[in-house]
Parts: sequence; structure tokens; C-alpha cells
Amino acid sequence: MYFYIPLIVLQRNNIMRYILFSITIYILFCLNVYSQDEKLIKKGDAAFDTKSYSAALTAYELALQQNKDNPYINLMIAKCYLLTFPKQKALNYAGVAIRKSNPPTNEMYFIYAQALHQNQRWDSAIYYYRKSDPSKTNLKIISKLETECSYGKKYTNNQKDIKITNAGAL
Repeated sequence: MYFYIPLIVLQRNNIMRYILFSITIYILFCLNVYSQDEKLIKKGDAAFDTKSYSAALTAYELALQQNKDNPYINLMIAKCYLLTFPKQKALNYAGVAIRKSNPPTNEMYFIYAQALHQNQRWDSAIYYYRKSDPSKTNLKIISKLETECSYGKKYTNNQKDIKITNAGAL
């Protein structure tokens, strides 16, 4: 009996060889992609540690192209955006990091809260700030950030149109 595989006709006794060969090629391909991914992450970490956030962001984004579901890469991209510009982009990456991580860390919750804070989503930011410190060890900092969100909510809800005119020469 013959099995037809593209470009190769195999007899039954050669199927195992073909399967082992295919698995070997697949593993080598995966290891190559994984090693490139790891190199980019290490490059990003090194740049982040030296506060070269733009260079770190570039390395992490290249690594993300190879592994979109990696919570660590998404978290580091969110951190880079929070430390550079535009800060609003951090929200998406921090959200992915939380969704793809099981369970999310307190740091992930804190970064997500900061991203929500930057996007003026005050109530959600307060919720995640509280969730980021369940043991209340950073109560003073979390309270300050919650207060900022409360003020932000208060002042952005009561916006008024103001017209500024030139008073003329003094």
C-alpha cells in the first residue's frame, strides 16, 4: 500500500522515518524562532535597564511579532509606553498581559491601573490600583494614586467652556 505525500511517495515501512524527519524539522524551526525571540527579549531588557526605553520598545515589538501572546513582552511594551510617549498605547498591551497571564501578577495589575489612569478611565484605574496591592504594603502610594483618580474624575466630569481673550498691551 502507498501513501501519497506531496512530492514523496512512501511505503508503509518508511512512514515512521518521514514522521520523525518532519518532527525534527519542526522542532529545529521552533527552536530557531524561540532563540530569536529570547535574543530580542534580552536585548530589550538590557536597553530597559539602561533607561533606553525607545530602544527597548523596538526590541520588544520585534519579539512580539514572533510571540503575540507572551505576557512578559506585552507588559514590558506597556512599561515602555508609560515611560515614553504616547502613554495611551500602554493600555492595550497591559490588558493583553493580564488576559494572557494565569494568574496575573500584582505588577501587571499596577501597570494596567497606570495605563487606565493615563486614559482617564478613573473608576477602573482605582479598582486595579487596589487589586495591585492586596496586602496593603504600599497603602500610602496606592492611596495617593486613588486620590489623583478621584480628582481627575471630579474635574473631567465638570468641564466648562472657557473663552480666553487678549487683555491688550500692559
